[in-house]
Amino acid sequence: MPTAVEYRDAAQRYRALGTNLTHEAASMSRWVADFVGPGVVRTAVDESVDVARRHLAATGHEMQRLALLCELRADVCAQHARAIRWFHQLAAAEQAQHRLPLRPATWVDL
Repeated sequence: MPTAVEYRDAAQRYRALGTNLTHEAASMSRWVADFVGPGVVRTAVDESVDVARRHLAATGHEMQRLALLCELRADVCAQHARAIRWFHQLAAAEQAQHRLPLRPATWVDL
């Protein structure tokens, strides 16, 4: 299971990828199929480019969403790690009065 650091690294990669995909999608909106004259083929090329642009933009937005999810998971992992460290710093008598913090989700590394 990933740690907080690994989730933050993934978030950074997803965010960069999302930004790149979004920029590529924006650049595609300026593409013009000058090599094809007007007609059915030109329409098909324009529609295909538009579909590809929309898919790139959607994928870019999804990468940004995944980056946010990874950041949130990193925060939960870091909070759990702090709770575990706090527990282990307690004297044995104090540990007997508390419970070891439970893992908040299955994706949290112990």
